[in-house]
Amino acid sequence: MAYRSTNSGRTYTPLRRRSSSIRPARPGARGFTVLELIVVVMVIIILLGLLFGILSQARQRSLQASCAKNLQGLAAAIQLYANENSGWVPRDYGMEIITREPGWETQLGHYLAKGQSIDPMALWQYAFFRCPAHPEDRAATGYVLNAFAFETAPHWRPSGPIRLARVRKPAVLPWIADCADRFAPPDPTGLGLDSVFLGECHDLWSPSHLPPSQGARLAPSRHGSAINVLFLDGHISGVNASTLRLEDFDDHLRERADRTNW
Repeated sequence: MAYRSTNSGRTYTPLRRRSSSIRPARPGARGFTVLELIVVVMVIIILLGLLFGILSQARQRSLQASCAKNLQGLAAAIQLYANENSGWVPRDYGMEIITREPGWETQLGHYLAKGQSIDPMALWQYAFFRCPAHPEDRAATGYVLNAFAFETAPHWRPSGPIRLARVRKPAVLPWIADCADRFAPPDPTGLGLDSVFLGECHDLWSPSHLPPSQGARLAPSRHGSAINVLFLDGHISGVNASTLRLEDFDDHLRERADRTNW
């Protein structure tokens, strides 16, 4: 209904009261039950678990790729060393600490450090010697080198340098691989250190250095269930360590050069 003002001649329409927007709940409406909330929470937890699993696998693959890149560098260093040393490549340190020749890390690291000298007492500081998935930051290296000399069994002594051309099947001979988290004694320094921190212990030359031995130097696993292995022909593969047998490390050489004169 409109009203006219007698003074101004204007017409006014009275405001109508708006109805409230809040309506009573419908008879069938209800909130979440406790059981429904529990189901929702469980679904969220499952989805988060799947997400974390995917992220963990992605990180694991990234670390394994970085480790393989380091091994590729070592493979190149082996070839460069052989080219400059008439086809010879380094292996074991030698048994006497005072009289040993430089370790394989020092001799190969020379090529990876762009000609700079390698400090054998601080090998852990060189990124190309480290597997990023290894838990010990101060481990001498993240790898061990195959120094088996099968003709010395059953007393087992390590092999010195060899000529690459003498190895008949380099494509199936594991040469450098991921090392274990910790090594067992003996400690050649007598200082009570775990041998994983000593560069001279980063080689394999006894069956006790292989899993599942308590003193294993070869990692039983590193990248999931696999370890990275550099074979002597230069290719790298992820291998389940449990499938590696003692005889797989045999270079089939039975006569070796004198370490002190080659």
